[in-house]
Amino acid sequence: MTADAAKQPGADAQEAQTGLKLLALLTRWRQGDRTVADALPAPKDDNDISALFINGAVLLDVGRADDAAANFKRIVDSRGQSSTTLRAITPLFYGRALAAQRKIDESRKAYEHFFEAFAHADPSLPILAAAKAEYARLKSAS
Repeated sequence: MTADAAKQPGADAQEAQTGLKLLALLTRWRQGDRTVADALPAPKDDNDISALFINGAVLLDVGRADDAAANFKRIVDSRGQSSTTLRAITPLFYGRALAAQRKIDESRKAYEHFFEAFAHADPSLPILAAAKAEYARLKSAS
């Protein structure tokens, strides 16, 4: 998939190259390569949503929920222009990071923000179905 994307028009742009690198690193991470954490580029600023998100996902995965939440919060709070779809799913990951910190009320609010954005989405979407199940567990935990 990454190889096909790299052949598309505009793939040689700096932003596209950074996105492809992040995608490749995340793929390696999901395949079990834990050395990826050291290779992740630091976000340039609060508008570097892709790097903030990928770093947050890896941090959450290694149990550093507080640092992950900080990355996701930067995205949630950012108001800059971005064409990335990661902005739409960030509240879900922010909610997950807050839940891992046992900040249940804040976590539920983040999930609700995610649900607002996906109010008209197909309810069988895997990410939405997973989020609804996680939210139900949060509601029963409080």
